Amino acid sequence: MRVQCDATKVSEFDYSGLGREFDKLSKSAKRALVNNKIYNARDLAKRTKSEVMSPHALGPSALPTLTAALKTAGLNFER
Repeated sequence: MRVQCDATKVSEFDYSGLGREFDKLSKSAKRALVNNKIYNARDLAKRTKSEVMSPHALGPSALPTLTAALKTAGLNFER
């Protein structure tokens, strides 16, 4: 069964709390961050890489941007 996305919810999604370090990510990746309460590099550093990359979170193409955001902030994924 294919689940369709609600276009109204997507177009009205609020990205305003998301840090500039995530600007290069796709909108779906940004929504995954916000839905998982990750708004900046500090929030990201509280998670393990496997938590962030799990299904219904972020895909592998987001990893370089996430890693760069952590590195810039002097942080790492939680171990």
